[in-house]
Amino acid sequence: MTTYGQDGGATRVHDAAGETFAGLTLRLRGRTGLTQRDIATQLGIHVRSVQLWEAAASHPNARRLEALIELFLESEAFADGLELEEAEALWTAASTESARLNAPFDAAWFTRMLHLRRVATQPLPVATSTGGHHAWGNAPDVERFFGRAPERKTLRHWVLDDHCRVVGVLGMGGIGKTLLATRIGRDVEARFEHVYWRGLHNAPSFGDWLAGAIGVLSPQDPALSAGEAQRFDRLLEVVRESPSLLILDNFETVLQSGERSGEYLPGCAGYGLERVRGQRAPEPERTDEAPSPPAPDTRTPAAGASITGAALPSDDASVPAEET
Repeated sequence: MTTYGQDGGATRVHDAAGETFAGLTLRLRGRTGLTQRDIATQLGIHVRSVQLWEAAASHPNARRLEALIELFLESEAFADGLELEEAEALWTAASTESARLNAPFDAAWFTRMLHLRRVATQPLPVATSTGGHHAWGNAPDVERFFGRAPERKTLRHWVLDDHCRVVGVLGMGGIGKTLLATRIGRDVEARFEHVYWRGLHNAPSFGDWLAGAIGVLSPQDPALSAGEAQRFDRLLEVVRESPSLLILDNFETVLQSGERSGEYLPGCAGYGLERVRGQRAPEPERTDEAPSPPAPDTRTPAAGASITGAALPSDDASVPAEET
């Protein structure tokens, strides 16, 4: 099969039908630039398993093969416009060569994944620049971030469509919350005038964080030398004037360990949501009737990272926060 690029040059696209599983896996991995160890790390398996696959000495089970196909899709291994055909060819080759792989290729499953990826990676309108600042500090490199398409779609929807003011990414340590929060920040940053990413690993005081945020969002601002209350008021003014994205990584470090009620460390109480809202919610009026139960949240958090979203009654900023 031969296709022609915009410059008229011919590009060879191999017909995957009839190729061995090992040959297809080698070719697809070659398109991504991933090493065997990269593949193993992403799939959570030993590198020896990948080596055996590519040596035609072993084949993955259905669950591993689905994960491999998803990884190839996320890393753009499949030819543009031929994603379904090449994914099915890989599955067919494995099922033909392995007696234990009896499940047929699920075209509907792959089509859903392909749609989610296209939604998550489609270009965003670029905000008109008025001299904004984007500061990513020590944020991890997520250029080769793979997977999490459903979670990225959900987070993107909450931030851009639902205009959630605070979004939390919750879960056990080591499952990739920092990478996910940073990836979604990169995905949507074109829609924000100001972006400030700050890791809270060393539990900086709220005043220290405020100074850093204002220093990035409004350099040389007179409020930098003012007290914490004045700096906080100035930050609210800045984010109201221009769309701003504030990302706080490792938020749990500003909380006191062992406290189930979420008590903050000394100097960190300003991070509380009451401070972000500007005031506490009013106390309900006392009545003799039993209070009505709150309306259930109909949004279902995506699996894996246990992401949650909440809309606050203010128009200050969107804050994807990463926590453990």
